[in-house]
Parts: sequence; C-alpha cells; structure tokens
Amino acid sequence: MTAGSAVAILLQTIAEYHCKITKTKEEIDMSDLKTRFDAAVNDIKTADGDFKPSNEMKLEFYALYKQGSEGDVSGKRPGMMDFVGRAKYDAWEKCKGMSKDDAMQKYIDKLEALK
Repeated sequence: MTAGSAVAILLQTIAEYHCKITKTKEEIDMSDLKTRFDAAVNDIKTADGDFKPSNEMKLEFYALYKQGSEGDVSGKRPGMMDFVGRAKYDAWEKCKGMSKDDAMQKYIDKLEALK
C-alpha cells in the first residue's frame, strides 16, 4: 500500500464517520424542541403548589400534548354519556392540522406564560 492510497482510505473513513455523527440543523432543532417539550410535560406532571387550573386550561394542555406527541386526532368520538372523553376528543380535534412541532412549542409557551 502506498502512502497516497493510505491517505485516501483514511479520508474516506473520516468522511463516513463524519456523516454518521453530523446532524442537520433541523435534527438539532427538533431534538432541542422535543427535549424542552418533555421537560415542560414533566413540570406539569410534577407541579406542586396551590395553583388550580380550570378545566378549560387542562383541556388546552391535553390537546396540545396529544397533538405534539401523536399528531391529528384519531378514532371515533366518544358517546354522549362520556362527557370527559368527549371533551378531550373535541379539544384535541381543534388542533387538527397543526404540526407536532407547533403543538409542542405552543405547549411550552403556554406553560412559560403561567410561570
């Protein structure tokens, strides 16, 4: 093996590893958004204090959470006697068409506005 071919192999190997470890800006932004979203969800799940959110606010957070984690609403709308299930479904349905990224960001913004 000549020095030139060894250098060529080394450069090719470096390029392959660089492609494997390099993330695009969109991947980094998405990863950061997902991390902030998960932290916001955790903040709400573990919140202490006297704050009592209204049912409307709970439904708004629920809808943004579902849209951010699952996307558009799916399944059948619950029956008339399932008041809670129907309210949750209807709240989530209002987010239909919103991207997961937008829903995650709105969830984060809504929580930050309360702090």
